[in-house]
Amino acid sequence: MTEYHHFGDNVDGDKVMGNKIMGDSFSNIGDGATVINKSVLTNSLNRVKSDHGPGVSQALQRIGEIVAESQNEEAVENFNALSAELAAEAPKKAVLKALWLGIVAALPTVTELTSLGEQISGLFR
Repeated sequence: MTEYHHFGDNVDGDKVMGNKIMGDSFSNIGDGATVINKSVLTNSLNRVKSDHGPGVSQALQRIGEIVAESQNEEAVENFNALSAELAAEAPKKAVLKALWLGIVAALPTVTELTSLGEQISGLFR
């Protein structure tokens, strides 16, 4: 845990409460906004990096950026579920593959997903 001394400050989206950062904090979010769960993503990236190497972790991070920029609710839901499954003790490959296919289907015009998919395909094969 990182210590900060300005009560109420936002640090990387997290609210400082005393000398502790308390979870994800969201502000100025409009109706129907979609948000990537940062803490789940961080946990899944750490697990993937240790189990599959930094290249796969970096590819997932880039996928997260693409999904967040898209503001596509279906893609965000699939990506959050993918991140949660990857953070699990024993991720289910069939679930990972279905969630990945859901992301691709939600963002059919994003051609970069093809090369990123090749980089992460070991996660669900």
